[in-house]
Amino acid sequence: MIAIILFIVFFALIILDVPIAFAMALASIVAILFSDQIFMVDVAREMGGALQSLFPFVAVPYFLLAGEIMNKAGLSRRLIAFTQTMVGHKRGGLSMVVCLTSMLFGGISGASSADTAAIGSIMIPEMEKKGYGRPFATALTACAGSTGAIIPPSIIMIYLGVVGNLKIESLFLGGIIPGVLIGLSLMVVSYFYARNKKIPIERKASWPERAQAFKGALFSLLIPIIIVGGIMFGLFTATESALVAMLWALIVGVFVYKKIGLRELVQSVRDTARVTAIIGFMISAAFLFAYILSVEQFPELVTSFLIDLAGSNTVVLLLLVNLALLLVGTFMDAGVAIFILVPVLLPLADKIDMNPIHFGIMMVTNLTIGLVTPPVGTTLFVACGISKISISEVTPTLLRFLIILFIIQIGITFIPSITLFIPEFFY
Repeated sequence: MIAIILFIVFFALIILDVPIAFAMALASIVAILFSDQIFMVDVAREMGGALQSLFPFVAVPYFLLAGEIMNKAGLSRRLIAFTQTMVGHKRGGLSMVVCLTSMLFGGISGASSADTAAIGSIMIPEMEKKGYGRPFATALTACAGSTGAIIPPSIIMIYLGVVGNLKIESLFLGGIIPGVLIGLSLMVVSYFYARNKKIPIERKASWPERAQAFKGALFSLLIPIIIVGGIMFGLFTATESALVAMLWALIVGVFVYKKIGLRELVQSVRDTARVTAIIGFMISAAFLFAYILSVEQFPELVTSFLIDLAGSNTVVLLLLVNLALLLVGTFMDAGVAIFILVPVLLPLADKIDMNPIHFGIMMVTNLTIGLVTPPVGTTLFVACGISKISISEVTPTLLRFLIILFIIQIGITFIPSITLFIPEFFY
C-alpha cells in the first residue's frame, strides 16, 4: 500500500515537472506520513547518512572536474585532429571520427552529455558541410556520445556501484568491451551510409601529419590509459583513479596545453561543485526512496512477479527485464533510473544465478539506449540543440542506429563473456 502511494505521488510530481530529486524526496515523505512502520526521523537518518557511508561517491566530483578542465583546455579538438588523421580518409571518415573521438573522450569525461556537447559542437557543422545530412550527423553524435556512460571511467557505473554495493573496478572493466562494440557498430553503419550517399573521401594524412596530431593529443590519450591500466594492475582503486585523473588533467591543462588559468580553474571548480551538489541531493533522496521500498519488501514482490510471469525460463525473464528497462529509459534519465531500479531489480541476479556485475552492466547499457530515445533522451537533446533540428526530424534516421544498439544489447544480455572477460581476467 505504501509503495503504491510512493509511486503515485512520485509520478504525479514528475508529470508536474518537479525535478527528479525533489520528486523522490517529497514522495518519500508523503509515503511515510501514511506508514505506521516508518517515521519522519528516518528521513534525516537515511538522507543524512547516505553520503557519509558512500566513499566511492568521492570519485564523482573528481571525474567531473577532470572533464571540465580538459574540455576548457581544448581536449576535444586535439582528439578530433588525431582521429581524423587516422580514419578521416576512410569511406565515411568524418562520421568514424565522431565515433572514435567519442570513445576516447568518454574514457576521460565519464559523462555522455559532456562528450556529446564537446564533440558535436565541432563535428556536426563539419559533417553537414561535407554532405552528411543534418539528421544523420545529429543522430550519430547522440548515439556515439552515449558511450561516455559505458566506457570507463563512467559516472553512471559509479552510481550503480554505490546503489548496488558492487565493485566499481569490476564495473569499469566490464564496460570496456560493450562500449567499444557500440562504437565500432556505429562506425559500420556510418560506412554504409557514406557509401550509399556517395560522400567524397577525404585526403589521407601523411605520417608526419599523423605524428604531429598524435603528439598534440598524447597527454590527453594517456588519461584513459592511466585510469584503466592503474585499475587493471592494482595500482589504485576506481575511487583513487578519479583523483589521479583530476591531477593529470590539471597538470596537462595548466603546464602542457597552457589553456587553464586561475579564472578557468575557478569556473571549473564552481561548475563541478554545483553539479556535485545536485547529484549528492539526488543520491540522498534515492536512498530514502529505496529504503521505503525495502521496508515494504517491494523488490521481493517485483522479483517474485517477474519469475512467476516468466516461469522457469531465464531467457524470457531477461527479455522482460530488458523490455521494462527500455520503456523506463524512454522517459527517465539513465542516472535517475539507476537509483530507483537497481534496488528493485538487482535481487533478480541472485534468483537466476546471474553474476551481479553482468546484470548491472546489462542494466547500464540498456538504460544508455534511453539517452538517445525520445522523449527524454539526454544526449539526443544536446545534439539536437547543437544542430538546431527538432527531435521529430531526427527520429527516422535515429531508428537505424537504435536497431544496432538493440542487437548489441541482446548480445550483452545473453553472452556473459562480453562483460565479464576483462574483470574475471584481472580479479
